[in-house]
Amino acid sequence: MLTLNCNEDGSGGVELGKREETFYFNPAPYNRYGWLAINKTSSVNCVHGKDTCNSSSIYSYQDGHYYNLTEDLTDPGMGARIRIGNQNNGSSPTNKYQGGDAGEIFEIHSELKSDLITYTTFRIDDEIDNVYTDKLSKEELARKTAAVKRVINEGNTRLFGVRADKSEKLIKEHVQMGETIPIV
Repeated sequence: MLTLNCNEDGSGGVELGKREETFYFNPAPYNRYGWLAINKTSSVNCVHGKDTCNSSSIYSYQDGHYYNLTEDLTDPGMGARIRIGNQNNGSSPTNKYQGGDAGEIFEIHSELKSDLITYTTFRIDDEIDNVYTDKLSKEELARKTAAVKRVINEGNTRLFGVRADKSEKLIKEHVQMGETIPIV
């Protein structure tokens, strides 16, 4: 109803007319989806955890030292960081933040293409980042983060080396987050 000069509560005034309108909406069907991504980088700010905007992945070798730009990285060495992401849109339109499809990773292979470069250590970060959504409570976020850590630390996460003849050598069983493993 359209009213002229009515009171704040809608009473009184002069009725100008009535009108009915019907709106039609196209339904948006719910489609389950998700993704799993793995990214490998050797940029200095990712690998060495430096508070720097240096995102260069170019290393050089001179006089027995490894450098990134002008920074001597002989002690920490050249590094590689693998990030894994997994996301889905939940189990239903009304449960968008729980359930749903999740990916699984059984193996990750990383190969060096030069005989001049070797791995000296291996480490899984002890921090889980990117387990995040603004829709989760702090308690739920802590529970999900703990679940990821539990899968790695209580599962049988193993580190293998691959020899020149392509045979595998078990370097460490039950790898723990934050543990630095020497590669010998």
